[in-house]
Amino acid sequence: DPGFHSDHLITFAIDPLLSGYTPERALRLFDDLYRRLRSVPGVSSASSARQPLLTGDVNMSAYEVEGYQNSEGKHVTLQRNAIGPRFFSVMGIPLMAGREFDDSDSGRSQRVAIVNQTLAKKYFGGRDPLGLHITTAGREKKPVTAEIVGVVKDSKYDDVRESPKPFLYRPAAQDESPGTRTLWRRRCRKLR
Repeated sequence: DPGFHSDHLITFAIDPLLSGYTPERALRLFDDLYRRLRSVPGVSSASSARQPLLTGDVNMSAYEVEGYQNSEGKHVTLQRNAIGPRFFSVMGIPLMAGREFDDSDSGRSQRVAIVNQTLAKKYFGGRDPLGLHITTAGREKKPVTAEIVGVVKDSKYDDVRESPKPFLYRPAAQDESPGTRTLWRRRCRKLR
């Protein structure tokens, strides 16, 4: 069980920056693509991710987790992905607490994040992570703090044989470099 549903799912990747799009124009293109894909007859939903699932394409960064300090006092390194609105609904990854990203999570809105169950358990222990914060650390130019608004069930990211790992999701619209995105659209099951 990879933790997501692969049935009735169509995927493709595009990189508008290769065609001369500015990051701002690329974000508008993705918003338009979501809207247009969702309006296609037979499509129930559409979203995207910076790193496609189960490809071994891993993005990791250093973070400070509110209320957590490891024994060495160093930052924690987490796997992360920038995803589009309703990504978890499209992929069939259950939301355990809080909310999913939606169209209101833009580059102009408050910075938000969603964590998986393993991250919540490891770094927040018995505390409820909703409303707490996670901040970029390390070599980032300017630290960015995001409020945790959701917790999702663990799923596989790199390989189907991997053990659950702490994972952080950010809204793609708040990603500073949109670049290549893999888009998914879920077709409705045929009605009898």
